[in-house]
Amino acid sequence: MERGPKMGGELPENSSELETLEIKELQKKADSLMEELPNLDFTDSKVVLDWLNEFQAPSNNRRIKKDIKTVLSIFKEHNYKLGTYTNQVDNHEDRDNVARFLIGQALLMLKDEGYIPSVIHRETKNWERKFKT
Repeated sequence: MERGPKMGGELPENSSELETLEIKELQKKADSLMEELPNLDFTDSKVVLDWLNEFQAPSNNRRIKKDIKTVLSIFKEHNYKLGTYTNQVDNHEDRDNVARFLIGQALLMLKDEGYIPSVIHRETKNWERKFKT
């Protein structure tokens, strides 16, 4: 039985081969995102949240090599703080204030747990709806 094409050939024959391909793709994505990070427009909260959302999947896989210290350092250089407004968002009606809360929470989890939780996707969508970004 013929299998459909994969990158340059046949589909993987087994789940182990498929998993290896998925890991390679996630690693490629993580590497690409790390290359983008130093030149990210940190003045635009949407751009920053989009980057964190893209980095979530690679960050959540222990097989993916990622430089968390560099990520945290670059965010710190741009005045983003870990756990900003941890217990409360100062102003729920301010677009950037709420974004900084979401970003700060994602960075705190990245530092403490080594990954960005998947809830970032839902919370970013809620933020986009609320502030019509």
